[in-house]
Amino acid sequence: MTNEAPEDFRSVLYSVDRKGHRRWLYVDIVKGAWRRRRQVLAFFLIAFYLAVPFLTINGNPFIRIDIPSRTYILFGQVFWPQDFAYALLFVLLFLLGTLLMVSLLGRVFCGWFCPHNVFMEMVFRPIERFFEGPAHRHRRNDEKKTGDNRFMRKFLKNITYLIIAGALANAATALFVGTESFIGGVILDPFEHPYAAIFFVVFYFINVFNFVWFREQTCTLVCPYGRLQTAMLDRDTLVVSYNKERGEPRGKPGSTEGDCIDCERCIQVCPTGIDIRNGNQLECLHCAACIDACNDVMSRIERAPNLIAYASEAALAGEKQRFIRPRTIMYSCLVSILCVVTVALVLQRDLVQIIKLRQRAPSQLVQVDDVKWVQSSVPLSMVNKSTEQKSLRITLPDGVSGEVITQYNPLSIEPSQRVEPIIYVRLPLSSFSTFTLETDLNIYYDDALQKTIPLRLRRPAVDGG
Repeated sequence: MTNEAPEDFRSVLYSVDRKGHRRWLYVDIVKGAWRRRRQVLAFFLIAFYLAVPFLTINGNPFIRIDIPSRTYILFGQVFWPQDFAYALLFVLLFLLGTLLMVSLLGRVFCGWFCPHNVFMEMVFRPIERFFEGPAHRHRRNDEKKTGDNRFMRKFLKNITYLIIAGALANAATALFVGTESFIGGVILDPFEHPYAAIFFVVFYFINVFNFVWFREQTCTLVCPYGRLQTAMLDRDTLVVSYNKERGEPRGKPGSTEGDCIDCERCIQVCPTGIDIRNGNQLECLHCAACIDACNDVMSRIERAPNLIAYASEAALAGEKQRFIRPRTIMYSCLVSILCVVTVALVLQRDLVQIIKLRQRAPSQLVQVDDVKWVQSSVPLSMVNKSTEQKSLRITLPDGVSGEVITQYNPLSIEPSQRVEPIIYVRLPLSSFSTFTLETDLNIYYDDALQKTIPLRLRRPAVDGG
């Protein structure tokens, strides 16, 4: 790949020319300490992604997004649409955590944790190198359309891509429908689960499009998260940086005072094709590939390592590196408080949610054994969010003359089940000194009073009164 002139790097993407045409990147793989660290992390991240559909806590999936039943499960806890406030807490915690992480380590999420880059750089890129060879050979063969068994190598490479894309789509589908929808936990049954099959096909082709063709453009053109992180950097943020004071002026070893020999090795290994020597840029993922490449060159020419390294702008200017500063203290406090609040609310939330719905039918006057009663319907919505069956008993407060009429009392609710029973409350007409009477509806389960629902009952008119 031929790079644009250095003065254009702020206005022209390295993977797109001035006319908007795609410029294919041939990214080389370099060995080094930072890549080994990324490989170890990637191993656990990929293993977790593939295993998470099979993980359970107390019989519930570890993570599940169940669209048909309108529930989602996180860490074995079942959340319903009524729990939207918890989703807001999780989102807020994620945003604040991002602020804290970026203020300390820059775009470490993009380079080290982002699923796109983990799979691209640790799975698809090595497969490409295995079949196509090093980046310079791959580029030359594509330009000249030559090379031994070129067609067969590309065919086998793309077949491998398709298989891996299928495995990723398989795991993603299982997060929505569960492994029980798969034959043997592996092969989705499309006839029993047609909508899941459609999702699988869509996600499969998204994976193929993204990892086989679109690649780095997902980060540079589509993803808003990278832009958000880049805007939050400051002078003390630890980022991948080139030491200009030490590296300039560039030239061959011994011809200049600078350590940079202008080999462009840092560009050749960059997954977005940038020249880190131009300073921090929007496309930089902070993956540290250029650090390994530069250190390898420095060791060959017997010069000190870390011409490119993790360093803040302040540290490169000779100032003291500050990790503890007002913004990091504020973010840390907010994240800690929000974590405590979120955990406390989740642990203390009602495992059986009971809501009184709007009463539609008016009260009625009924007569039983020469006694006149005012009968009112009380529609309820009950959701069992626990992993156990719940038996609910509904009563009026002690001392209140009346009765509760329902088909089942106690009412059994299965785990993750929602029911909407209609409860009838019957009170003697003589207990109404005015047109309205206020009382409560008590609901018991687990041998304790769990919910008290205030009732405001209105008697119907009697003999025109």
